[in-house]
This record gives sequence, structure tokens and C-alpha cells, in this order.
Amino acid sequence: MLLMVLQRSSTCCRMAPNKSLKRAATNRVELAEGSILRFRFDGPTYPDVTELEGISGPGDSGGPAYLVRDGLLFVVGVSSAQSARPTGGLRGRYGVLEYYPRVSYFADRIQSTVASDPN
Repeated sequence: MLLMVLQRSSTCCRMAPNKSLKRAATNRVELAEGSILRFRFDGPTYPDVTELEGISGPGDSGGPAYLVRDGLLFVVGVSSAQSARPTGGLRGRYGVLEYYPRVSYFADRIQSTVASDPN
């Protein structure tokens, strides 16, 4: 499954001159199990690297991961955590793992909460 991650964060890019620009990247789901989606930040020589390979950064928690199917965007996950264990604790490096809660796992709860909101 190929995902698109779209972030608009001023905290992730403090050194960038255009902090409020939207940034997008793609990645492949490495694991979809229970409530979790996991993907890895692949380097240019990795066999499964995507053309716009990327991950979220500090301040991006809560941002969506989209699946594009038949020209439609579906929110499939929400940015939550990153593990730098595979890179010896170095964040933002090739090989780090990203963890997103799966929206489909929580779909019934989301729908019942939205349906019960009078506003």
C-alpha cells in the first residue's frame, strides 16, 4: 500500500524560510496489524523506496496519511510516533520507523462519536 503524507507544520522546519508551506511525501506500508500502520524511511538505494520517499517530523503528530485510490483521498492513518532504534537513536535518518494508528481500526468509534454530536 502506497501512502501520501501531507504536513503543514511550522515546528518541523524552523530553519526553513517558508515554514507554513505544505509538504508532502510518499511511503509504503511495511506492516498493517491491529490498530497500527508502520512504515520505514527508505534511502535512495533501498529496493522499495518511493519517488517522493519521506516521513513526518517533529510537530507533525496528528497529521494524516492518505491512500489515493481511483483519484480519491482516504485518511488511513494519523501521525503518532517514530522509532529511531534501527538507526542507533538518530531521528530523521534512513531506516527510522514511523507508526500511525489505523483509522479503519477506530472507524466504528469515530462514526458513533460524530453521529452523537448535536453540532
